[in-house]
Amino acid sequence: MKKSILFVLLVTIMAGHLSAQITINRSHMSSSGQMTILATDFNEYPIPGNGVNYSWDFSNLNEDERDTVHFGLPQWYPGASFFPNANITSKYASIDSSYEFLTLTDNELTFEGSYDIENGTAIVNPFKIKYISFPSTYNTSFSEIKTIPGESTELGLDPDGPGPLPLIDSIYYDIKINNVSLIDGHGTIKTPIGNYSTIRQKMTTITDIDNIKMFANGTWSTVPKIYIVLLGLGSTADTSYRVAFWTNDNKIGQPLVDYSYRNRDTSISDITWVAAKTQASKLNTFENNSSISAFPNPCHNSFQVQFPNTSIVGLMIYDMNGRLINQYSVKSGDLIDISKFENGVYFLRFNDLKTGMNIGNQKLSKL
Repeated sequence: MKKSILFVLLVTIMAGHLSAQITINRSHMSSSGQMTILATDFNEYPIPGNGVNYSWDFSNLNEDERDTVHFGLPQWYPGASFFPNANITSKYASIDSSYEFLTLTDNELTFEGSYDIENGTAIVNPFKIKYISFPSTYNTSFSEIKTIPGESTELGLDPDGPGPLPLIDSIYYDIKINNVSLIDGHGTIKTPIGNYSTIRQKMTTITDIDNIKMFANGTWSTVPKIYIVLLGLGSTADTSYRVAFWTNDNKIGQPLVDYSYRNRDTSISDITWVAAKTQASKLNTFENNSSISAFPNPCHNSFQVQFPNTSIVGLMIYDMNGRLINQYSVKSGDLIDISKFENGVYFLRFNDLKTGMNIGNQKLSKL
């Protein structure tokens, strides 16, 4: 039967709508050995809309701040032992000792937590949250509920003064986080570095307190409703939103543009955007540390390590692909036999055996 012109037009229009939708997979994410340049615009803008075949114009974003993010294998960085599931780590060039550990699989990209060193003290933040699921396309969604254990806070408070209610010595509550992700739009996005097909991800986060307990009369117990009202804990839910625009251009690797805002906001600011396409990182994190030496360098069958202290430290040797070749416990002056290693470039990582903290790196060539 002959198709009508109207039918042909409808099919053509529908095909145009379908072709505008893109799908984001694992292959579109940044990987080890790459780096991305990000910029931040601190100005305020109206909250953009969303829809099907939508056009978002961010071409006039300002570069108020710029930073470079390096991606590497977890074992290249301190703190990796705290995140055994992570297979990629990101590090901002502007921050000396802060590392974010991620897990990238065929199903999702997940933030496992961070490891920071402040004033010589290691701080582990094992807060796990899913960034995006794969494959992601228009109307794809996921949700997850997280609970962050709280800590007791000393109050010494009598809510009703001389009344019948007892003195509350301390109070305890957990933080409950409900994340709901929805790909709620697709179309074209204009940025300072070009125009891209995109999908828009909106993450709605509802944060509230949970499991409220009080320590009174020498015991922990559930807080009565009247206490919750008197303590101002009756309405504590807070809603925020994070919007991220993803593209299937393999040279981008992360959201082209992302920003956050709260429930009653009428504008957005602190917009982060990709200021340059992904480049090779050159493994910048393995810069030589002058306090530790490996010599001769280049070497043939062995090399000697030397460092200021007399402690025994951990030495890990990696190849150019980040694979762990061997590990040792060494002291200053030890001779390391690598006669069975293939010729090439290796990365030496020295760790404190007690804390696991990195104390130095060296790049070594074997001839």
